Amino acid sequence: MRKDLFLIIIYICFGLLFITPLVSADGTTEVHIAMYANDGTTLLNETTVDHEWLMRNLEVYGDGVTHYYHQGPIFEDYWNEVHPNETYDNRNPSEDMNVLGKDLGAVKGTNVKDLCDLVGGMSEGDTVEVKANDGFGLKFPYSNVYEPDPRQGPMVVTWYTLDANESGEISGYVPDGYSNGMRLVFFADTATNPWGKHVFGIGDMCACLPEDCWHYYQYPDYPTTTGYTMKYVNRIHIYSRTDSPELSAITVSPADITLDEGETQQFNATAYDTDGKELPFIRFTWSSSAEYIGSIDENGLFDAKAAGTVTIRAENGTVSGIMNVTVHEDDRRDRTYSSDSYGDSQFSPVLTAIYVSPQSVTVNARDATQQFNATAYDQNNHEMVDIVFNWTWTNTNTTVGTINTTGFFIAIPRGNATPAPSPPPLPRPTNVPSAPPTPTETPALTATPTPSAQGFEALFVFAGFVAGAYVHKRRRSIK
Repeated sequence: MRKDLFLIIIYICFGLLFITPLVSADGTTEVHIAMYANDGTTLLNETTVDHEWLMRNLEVYGDGVTHYYHQGPIFEDYWNEVHPNETYDNRNPSEDMNVLGKDLGAVKGTNVKDLCDLVGGMSEGDTVEVKANDGFGLKFPYSNVYEPDPRQGPMVVTWYTLDANESGEISGYVPDGYSNGMRLVFFADTATNPWGKHVFGIGDMCACLPEDCWHYYQYPDYPTTTGYTMKYVNRIHIYSRTDSPELSAITVSPADITLDEGETQQFNATAYDTDGKELPFIRFTWSSSAEYIGSIDENGLFDAKAAGTVTIRAENGTVSGIMNVTVHEDDRRDRTYSSDSYGDSQFSPVLTAIYVSPQSVTVNARDATQQFNATAYDQNNHEMVDIVFNWTWTNTNTTVGTINTTGFFIAIPRGNATPAPSPPPLPRPTNVPSAPPTPTETPALTATPTPSAQGFEALFVFAGFVAGAYVHKRRRSIK
């Protein structure tokens, strides 16, 4: 029985091991700052900076000597030890409990206000969200960022610490020394606690922050300020009250151009509002009207494939900008260059693919006939009219019909056969300029996908439940 139970535990724990997300072992080194319009989605401005840039270009907060603390939750038993015969107060207004063990070290960093100013700053009524690389975030109003009470102090994204002990002994810069930075720390004053420490206490939180921003270890019994010391900070998002600009026009550059087959061209799109002012942070969706003539990727890079004219389009919502690209046939394939001391290459046509037409035929009567034809294409996907097919034609089932050396098929009984010149057709290129007939397709080889981590999670957890069911059944049978 104990052995069976042990196997169940092993299976389930192993599955949970895969389910548990991995946490980064190193600190973050850069922060992305973005400002959004009042719709919460339209990007107005953005920038990304790393901790070294911040050290060199913005005011550094912290002297590398002074330690900063946040206060943990106050439990009743602990309160009765420190304050016997006093009424329990989970806010601990004297800040003399659960503080010294929350030493974040002699931190240094950059004020959140200064980070916001990099993209235009906040205004009264705006909200800022500080986010970690795992998606966790905390939101604060304008006043707590730009006009903090001394009991709270500046909100600082720290990238250095010395002799921190809140999460073990940690010292150094991100990412290696400060392994759980960048980290949010409130640089509170020393006004309340009995040790003269820089402590952001529970009473400070209740006095300085709006109630919907209060943090709890367990709501509503145990408020705490340690929840503000977010690890692995990498984003600052400002949600402003600014109206979203109305997109009016999109232009694509360069203007209508001509390219040769095989050439590439980078296109750029520019968005404008109703006043003709450029909107720099609009994202575009690129498309081509004829992928076989030329395709364009998500960044606007165009690849000319075959002769013809194609329309390129950059879109955002219902607004779009268009321009035309003319692709010329590359005449190099019609010339043969001999290799010489300058390293010139040969561009002779090379037989690359053969297509049979018609692709599929159903013959219902005995002795019915069908003429099949083959067409050759070179490495540039152009028809090779001078190719003479003098191979032997074959089919896949001689019991239903025969085919002669010219591709002429004669049916015997009712059935299906696939004609093909021998040797078999070469693979069809992906960018044939016209639409030549394709041969009957051979089923493609497929690969069995390797199970993902989520698959293993389900497998092991399921195995645990199966094992449990087996033990339960066995116990019932014993009874």
